[in-house]
Amino acid sequence: MTDHSNRLPALDSLRGFAALFVMMYHITMQATPQSAPAIAFKQLFSLGWTGVDLFFVLSGFLITGLLVAAKGSTNYFRVFYARRALRILPLYYATLIVLFGVPLFVTLPNDFVLSFRDQIWFWTYLQNFHWLGAKFSGLTGPLWSLAIEEQFYLVWPLLILLASRRQALWICTGCVLLSVAYRIYAIQSVPHLDTYYVTQARLDGLSIGSAIALLSSDRAWLRRIRKLTPVIAIGVTVLLAATGASIQGAERPLYPSLYLSIALIYGCLLIVALTTSFEGPSRILKSRFLQFYGRYSYALYVVHVPIMTVLWHFGVTPDNLSVGGSDLVGEVLYVAAIAPVATLVAVTSWHLLEKHFLKLKRNFEYDMGGNTKAPLVAAPSMVEQ
Repeated sequence: MTDHSNRLPALDSLRGFAALFVMMYHITMQATPQSAPAIAFKQLFSLGWTGVDLFFVLSGFLITGLLVAAKGSTNYFRVFYARRALRILPLYYATLIVLFGVPLFVTLPNDFVLSFRDQIWFWTYLQNFHWLGAKFSGLTGPLWSLAIEEQFYLVWPLLILLASRRQALWICTGCVLLSVAYRIYAIQSVPHLDTYYVTQARLDGLSIGSAIALLSSDRAWLRRIRKLTPVIAIGVTVLLAATGASIQGAERPLYPSLYLSIALIYGCLLIVALTTSFEGPSRILKSRFLQFYGRYSYALYVVHVPIMTVLWHFGVTPDNLSVGGSDLVGEVLYVAAIAPVATLVAVTSWHLLEKHFLKLKRNFEYDMGGNTKAPLVAAPSMVEQ
């Protein structure tokens, strides 16, 4: 039986940071500020969308670490998929039932109604290949990344089982190159193909997180690479800045490297968190505030956009909340209106739904046949507790 007690709280903090960063981005992007202070406040969270890439890196690290440790088990696939299902499916399908079921009993505007032909993509975790347009996507926006995660779970366990560590690292490299190549092809095609939502364009973070897991059994290696992370991060940040600038223009020559750059920066952050945890977490990585949101991050990620969309329909907007004509006050009050509601719903989801399914995980433990090898880290990702 595999022991999963070796948990690093620092990674809970990273997950909490990712969830908050994404939520704050979605909330503040609804504002159209005019004053300099309000514009600056919005700019604080302008890169919040990259929190999804941090989730990908953490998820690749977690899942690969667990799979590598479980390779000697006699119930490798059954336990892996049972545990993933208990963590992911209850909240996901409960959300779909609410989103798609309520309109059957309540008369709602067309923006809140989706045909079954469009719904089927969500029920089968293929929604990232089916664009809904501006109407209903306001309710389902965050779910695209869960489809990528689920597709990753379907394929990755077999690859890790069949491949050696060296071969798995080459597979990770190949996945990164595949994504970069696809993005180069996509931006040169007419019309331009999607490079944000589709799986083949977003394998960078999952692959980099997986590679770190494959290499992290050697803590000496982690400490050596930790010394290089400032150089890597600075170099990649320069590339990222150039990429961001080029997106504003017509040529976009560095656009294919954008997600790779982000994933590399978050990969460096993960390595820092791992090595720091071994030596004693820093004050930031021990943050109870971030760890609180790390625990509830899955539900927070899933529900905050639907909540924001529904409240917007009832007039809860930055403009309506402005006081004395101050758009900064409107932004701050809008955050103060949305964030607590989303947090409350996430906490409620945990206590009424998620944790009860998680208790069933005790019925699905890896049988190592006497080999008690455990993963280096039983680390939390977006969908793991």
